[in-house]
Amino acid sequence: MNLKEIQMTNSEKGAIALSLEASRAKVLRLKRKFLRNSWVLVSGFFLLLLVLPPLPFIEGWMAAQGALVIIYIIASQGQAVLTGYTGLVSMGHGGFLAIGAYTSALLTYHFGVDLFLGIIAGGIVSGLFGFVLASIFLRLSGAFMAIGTLGFAFFIGTIVNNVPFFQGRTGISLPSNRIFGVEIGDIGFYYVAVVLLALFHAKGNITAS
Repeated sequence: MNLKEIQMTNSEKGAIALSLEASRAKVLRLKRKFLRNSWVLVSGFFLLLLVLPPLPFIEGWMAAQGALVIIYIIASQGQAVLTGYTGLVSMGHGGFLAIGAYTSALLTYHFGVDLFLGIIAGGIVSGLFGFVLASIFLRLSGAFMAIGTLGFAFFIGTIVNNVPFFQGRTGISLPSNRIFGVEIGDIGFYYVAVVLLALFHAKGNITAS
């Protein structure tokens, strides 16, 4: 291969790189345009979430199940943020979700901690676990990281399902949900989940803007 061919090859590589960069910029512009134009759909979705509980055919247990669905949506969005912004594939989200949930439930069940403070404490404890485990899992890459984090999730699941302190597979049943001393019930807990989802969505829009 002579010098001219090498130069042409480098030129082609540069053109490909510029093309990829232009494609990324175009995708980013389309994403921002979609976010700007999707506020009607998003507003309608949250409005639907707000008006569902007062309907006469909605019972308390339905609101509780709806809150769980919203919590899982938030968890899945967290996975999307991790993979979308860092490219890391983690299968351990279930483990971190369990750590946060059981921290909040145990504090409320055994010490009467307010639900609001329990949620904050759960996030902090789960985040600390994530910070410590990151020093291990970030040394891995690709499938190895996915397998390692999946093993962590299974490990946490085995503990909470078999250690009596965590009340096994039935989980911890709280006598009532209270925020700042006010009992909110299942429907109130549903609205707490909706507010958290709205905050998470707002944070995502700010990050993407």
